[in-house]
Amino acid sequence: AVITVSHAMREDLLAHGWDPKKVHAVWNGVDPKRYRPAAVTKEATARLRQRYGIPPTAPVALYVGRMVPEKGVVALVEAMAEVRQHVPDAHLVVLGVGQVEADARERVTRFHLEDRVHLRGELIPETDRITHFAMCDVGVFPSTYEPFGIVTLEAMAMGKACVAGARGVVGLREQVVAHGPAQTGLHVNGADAGDIAWGLCEAFRDRDRLAAWGAAGRARVEAMFTWADSARATEAVYRSVEGAELIEAP
Repeated sequence: AVITVSHAMREDLLAHGWDPKKVHAVWNGVDPKRYRPAAVTKEATARLRQRYGIPPTAPVALYVGRMVPEKGVVALVEAMAEVRQHVPDAHLVVLGVGQVEADARERVTRFHLEDRVHLRGELIPETDRITHFAMCDVGVFPSTYEPFGIVTLEAMAMGKACVAGARGVVGLREQVVAHGPAQTGLHVNGADAGDIAWGLCEAFRDRDRLAAWGAAGRARVEAMFTWADSARATEAVYRSVEGAELIEAP
């Protein structure tokens, strides 16, 4: 048997000729006891906003991840030029390092976004990352290739809605519900700056709705995306293989 971390990755393997009977999708998880809204005080998030020069009530989008082409971070920075036209006080904080950091900084300069886009070119401890999730209003992860993407679960566990890439081999679309009563965020084309801008503007349009999406995301993580869920599903695959071998044995 082969275990993949998402149905998107499973479908990709099947497209390359793998036996569908042998390929099983088992989602990764997150620890909702560690990633929880109550883990961070309002004072801590206020101090973090002050560090970036972000006003207390300004809407904030947060990107966490490697700064590589498939993560869509350059298109995200470009999108902020359009977002600023519709949501003038919106900010973007980018946490991560990688090969396209220079390109992202060039876009910040080109579009005069120095006071709205905060590129923090470093890796930070998990506790600081959790504080960043608590500080933001929405997580934005416009990947174009992402077998799973635990960072989205981390944001959802912190009670934050997500704008997530959903084109290509991207497992994020299995985590983020983009419509219906259990909606947790929005799906966008991570290769299209205009579509990312639409997603952020739509998310920021209604702060109460955004909070409701975040609460639904937290509930979805607790119901479906814990490491205990992952362990049970993995064990089931192992036992199915064990059972098949016992049947086939002479």
